[in-house]
Amino acid sequence: MEHWLRHGTPSRIRSYECWLPPTNPLIVDNLLELIGKQTNTIKSEIYYCWGFITADYDDNKFIDCAVSAGVDYIITNDRHFDVLRTKNFPAVPCLTPAEFMSLLIN
Repeated sequence: MEHWLRHGTPSRIRSYECWLPPTNPLIVDNLLELIGKQTNTIKSEIYYCWGFITADYDDNKFIDCAVSAGVDYIITNDRHFDVLRTKNFPAVPCLTPAEFMSLLIN
């Protein structure tokens, strides 16, 4: 099975596609180990399940993790996360990739 990932970016930055090959548990374990060894990786315990997203409940794990880790932003094109724009607490700014790129460029 082929997996394709398309990245949408502002017009000033070229869009691209890349092919993601099939993976196996060994590759996943190695990747997680590599990520865990990075100095900017934080392992965080999740204490609350906020349950803000009802349309795709499985997406809530990303909000729960983001709140627990105290992230600056969640970057996604997934419209289910728009609910975060209506919440004052916990404050987790949710930006599209284009909005995030605009922050970086400016």
